[in-house]
Amino acid sequence: EVVQLGNHGQLLRLPGMQILLECAMAPEHWVTGRDGMWLAPDFSLVDLGSIDCVLCSNHDSMDALPYLTSEAEFQGRILSTEPSVRFSSLLIHQHAEASDITTKKHMSSSSAPRSESLPHGTRAQKPYTKPDIEAAISRVQRVNFGERIPTKSWTECAATITPVPSGYSIGSCNWVISIETKGDGRTFNIGYIAASCSKKARHPCPMDIKPLKGCDALILTQTAELNYKSLRAPEPPDEALQRLSKEIKESVARGARVLLPVRPCGVVFDLLEYLPKYLRKHHQSAPSANRLMSTGLKDANGKPSKPPIRIEIRSMGLTQSVQNCTIASEWLGQAKQEVAMQSANPFAFIDEIAASRKHDGDDGNKALTMILEPDSKLDSAIGEVILFSPPSLRPDHTSDLVCGLSASSRTGSRFVVLFCEPVLPRGSAKLHKFLSNVLPKEIYIEPRLRLEEIGRLLRILKPRHLIVPSSLLTISDWKKNAGCPVTAFDRKSSAWAPVRA
Repeated sequence: EVVQLGNHGQLLRLPGMQILLECAMAPEHWVTGRDGMWLAPDFSLVDLGSIDCVLCSNHDSMDALPYLTSEAEFQGRILSTEPSVRFSSLLIHQHAEASDITTKKHMSSSSAPRSESLPHGTRAQKPYTKPDIEAAISRVQRVNFGERIPTKSWTECAATITPVPSGYSIGSCNWVISIETKGDGRTFNIGYIAASCSKKARHPCPMDIKPLKGCDALILTQTAELNYKSLRAPEPPDEALQRLSKEIKESVARGARVLLPVRPCGVVFDLLEYLPKYLRKHHQSAPSANRLMSTGLKDANGKPSKPPIRIEIRSMGLTQSVQNCTIASEWLGQAKQEVAMQSANPFAFIDEIAASRKHDGDDGNKALTMILEPDSKLDSAIGEVILFSPPSLRPDHTSDLVCGLSASSRTGSRFVVLFCEPVLPRGSAKLHKFLSNVLPKEIYIEPRLRLEEIGRLLRILKPRHLIVPSSLLTISDWKKNAGCPVTAFDRKSSAWAPVRA
């Protein structure tokens, strides 16, 4: 049985054990907030004492863990990979910082959260504290790709859980739950596909579909379309990266400064890998009417050259993230592993940052410089392109930081704020009014599987039973693609699927 727990995860009930698939905050919380309270999972809907295991698939999957581990009833195990734990820890600490901002904003408000308007499976709770975070992180058991983890044995069966790469982010995984009957030795496999990406050229270890083939039951819960609450698929991540980089180049050429609010993990690495190459390639050919040309800089032939584009990576979270992305190469894609085997940095932007620091001030022959600045205050930023990590991606939090930068900048300065994180549904930037000299735009880099990709994937995996959210049931011929029975579940009901043949 699969039970949906709002937008926070799913509870998988098996004969003899229960597994919680993900323990996340509601995505809409980080867009709108609610009277200084947080939209947390409503754990009163489940028997916490009966949960044997929690599977956290990526950095997005465990920001509600502090609420779960603070419940005395819960004594289960929590499984995740080392990179996911590291990056999620950065995010969770930022959430705690965001709570201070949100709480102060609503201190003068006497209105209480309206529980009747909350999504199913969600309740408003006070923000957790840093001690709550540390206690939650300390309980996570780190696991490796392909590791078979014994979880529980009961009268007739024994279960193991195996994480396999999903390609979504560094350390992200899907899961295979194997139940072996002690009498006849038969094994029944349940596959769980979390946030996944089929693009093998990206930086994470690519999605491994072999362990998911022929599962007795396959649970699919996330698609790019479902995340955006739209039937129209977002553009592929490589196309979005190119369009975003072009927008940055053109905005800088028009004399505007570009700000990119990003999280310290995930797509920011795609952006840092691609953007410098794109800007360097198009730097000399870009229009320059609105850019300062009287700097006296000259190229190798003595001709006047454009000033370099200064990219600032500005926040403590992003600084720590850049340090963490050099984690063991086993979590990275094949190309990155090959670079690491040559004792080189698998990410080119790390060398770019080191070179900019070494030759700071000597910019005559450089197309761009990349500066890593732990100081998170935007009002002291001087770059044309600024990547920063606000406490949350709520548009009002971003707007507050941009206001500080605008106030400290020269009169007539113009700014373009580009929202590119896939955690924000389409249209989120329009929820808040920015200053008149600030232009917000949305170009989301969404690496998750699209319905078209999932259809091709299912024809390869050939599961014996498929379980999907009911919201996806009518927009694809799942039975035709999977070639098996299909069961749907929604936020207020559960889905049953036979595990035995």
